[in-house]
Amino acid sequence: SLGVSLSGPQIIEKCGTYTYTIDLSKEDFQGYDALVTFDTHGNYTYIPGSTVFSGFTDESGTTISAFEPTVDGNELSWELGDLSSVGTIQIRLRKCCSPTDTSYSATVDYNDNCHNQDDASITSRSGSSSTSSNADYLASGHLRIDIEPSSYFTVSGYPQFRVYLLNTGDGAAYDADLTLTFNGPFVYRSYSSSEVAPTSFTGSSGDSSVTWHYDEIPAGQKSVLTVTGELTGCGAASVDGSATWGCCSQETECQSDLPVSDTMTLQYPASDVVVISHTMTPNLVDYCGDPVTFTINTKNYGPAVAYHPSVQETLADGLSYIAGTAEYSLDNGTNWTAFPGEYTSYTGQIIKWDFEDLVPTTDGHGNSVLGSGDTITIRFQAKIADCTAATTFAGGNGYSDAIATYDLPCAHTNSGDPITSSPISRLNIAGASPHVKITVWGKNLTAGTAYTQGTVNAASGDTILWKIKIENDGDYRAKEISLQDILPSNVTYSSWAQVSGESDVNLAFDGGDGTSESPLTWHVDNSDQGLDVGQESTIEITTTVNSCTSVTTNTATTNWGCCSTDQGSESDSADLKTQLAPSDLTITVTPQNFSTCGGDVTITIKNNDPFHTAYHFHLKDTLPTSSGTYAWVYDASNGGAQITSSDSGHTFTAAEEEPVLSSNDTVLEWMDADAGGNISSGNAYISPGETLTITFHVKASGNYCDTSLANDANNPDVGTIPTDNNLLDLSYQDLCGN
Repeated sequence: SLGVSLSGPQIIEKCGTYTYTIDLSKEDFQGYDALVTFDTHGNYTYIPGSTVFSGFTDESGTTISAFEPTVDGNELSWELGDLSSVGTIQIRLRKCCSPTDTSYSATVDYNDNCHNQDDASITSRSGSSSTSSNADYLASGHLRIDIEPSSYFTVSGYPQFRVYLLNTGDGAAYDADLTLTFNGPFVYRSYSSSEVAPTSFTGSSGDSSVTWHYDEIPAGQKSVLTVTGELTGCGAASVDGSATWGCCSQETECQSDLPVSDTMTLQYPASDVVVISHTMTPNLVDYCGDPVTFTINTKNYGPAVAYHPSVQETLADGLSYIAGTAEYSLDNGTNWTAFPGEYTSYTGQIIKWDFEDLVPTTDGHGNSVLGSGDTITIRFQAKIADCTAATTFAGGNGYSDAIATYDLPCAHTNSGDPITSSPISRLNIAGASPHVKITVWGKNLTAGTAYTQGTVNAASGDTILWKIKIENDGDYRAKEISLQDILPSNVTYSSWAQVSGESDVNLAFDGGDGTSESPLTWHVDNSDQGLDVGQESTIEITTTVNSCTSVTTNTATTNWGCCSTDQGSESDSADLKTQLAPSDLTITVTPQNFSTCGGDVTITIKNNDPFHTAYHFHLKDTLPTSSGTYAWVYDASNGGAQITSSDSGHTFTAAEEEPVLSSNDTVLEWMDADAGGNISSGNAYISPGETLTITFHVKASGNYCDTSLANDANNPDVGTIPTDNNLLDLSYQDLCGN
């Protein structure tokens, strides 16, 4: 007789593969026509090629080698034939998830010697032995998938996230598959794993769906995948994760909620690159071509990196970029480096600098980016190149615009111009307004007077000094400054001298004689003939008065500027007075004590000029007459005329005081002896500030003098009494005899 027993694991797992042993036994006699059958009860599947024989020999003592069983439904059977010795059969079985029953059994059928049959035609067996067994506990895996984070804020073009595949069951999870599906403009690029490593991977960089396979994930363990994707656009994007496991063509039988899944959505926080400062130094543009330095400082305030960063400046109308001046800094202006190639493009007024190959930060995938918090600073020089440009600038828009352009992480594959730009930083730009103030003073060196901006009093032969100061009182350095001086027509130019001036602001003489046809001309003696704001230069001009005439003028003019847009001119003047003007003398006539018989006349002459004397004066007084034969006539009977002066040193003799009479004593004249008068030659003058007072008596001519209140019958009113208005005529000479 043959016997059979079974052995197998007592704790098994769903889908686990285990070794089961069928152990045959016999008594001393040989067994014939042995047939071993293993029944899985539908709970297990056989692993092909797993059969192992041990200890079996045929009736001749030859070892029986293992062979695959015959499978019939749930049964596995081996025809062993006649056995001289028995042993064990080992097989590998996989526990299916369903049913949850763990039982199995084995049977050996055989013949004894009396019933031994030809091995080729066995029709029946006389003996049989069977047994059954089962596992004590069936464990099961339980998968869970988590994608972290569930909402991903993309700070670069290569979002990197983690997928956790956890086995929370008490048994291993077998033949697990994890699939990620990339939705929208989002594709797979790479992964790395930790803890439980996947057995295999299906997919390629750029795919929208990839799968990891795990032969086994032990209970309580997890696989951690760090996955990197790439954004290919800025549309809605997400990742769906799905995991399953199982065997025996079963899935939900292994875990009721399979497949397990999770989703991650992508959010697009903005890269926020802004121009934080946009300045120009100095703050005014020179029309003569001085360069100005523009500085543009940009910063990425956003949490995301910025791809393809560039800075762009649109220059104000009339400004042009100065080649070779562009520099950049990546540390807020601490260190500067010449921009390679000077600029990326320069078209019209637009200059663009591409920083993609210059910024040191990368996104970890070989792409240069402007990181969160990073700065880019560019500085360069521009100028007004010529007078045509100056005209354009003066009539232009008056501002320069700066922007930063870049691509968001979702647009990092953009190969054209950056799509996103910062708000415009507009810098209003004004042209410089240099202005030169000019001041002219004069003084009489001979007379020892002080400088005055008014009128210089002088006599012929006096030395007159003229002081001219030019000063920049504008808002910028004035350039191409010239000075012209037209002297008074009655002076002779002698020399000039620089009397004050700061370093490099002396004047250089260009020529001229001081006439209107050929003014004295100077220019500022430095490279651009200019004065800085507040700088000044002063010269003195020495002249000599060569004649006396009416008031003449010294007119000085300064001109500055390179182009019509900034050119300017200012003039100032001082007068030269070399003779007394008639308006400088005042004459008053005061009648007193008049009756129809006569009265007193007082004539006052005052020289109001502070410097000039009226020489050889000639005063003619024509007394009033009536329309008839009556007139006022000079009356010397009461002591004659008197002349007094406010200058105590200027006196007149009695003879000098008497007028020269004519026209029946109705015309009185006081003049010096050279002109036929009674005043001694040289005494007929009126000094500066002097007042002469002449008094005399007049009487009525004819016989209409009434001496009483009653009408005189002998002297009837036969004519008109003349008024007491005198006609005065005063002439004089200056020192030159005019």
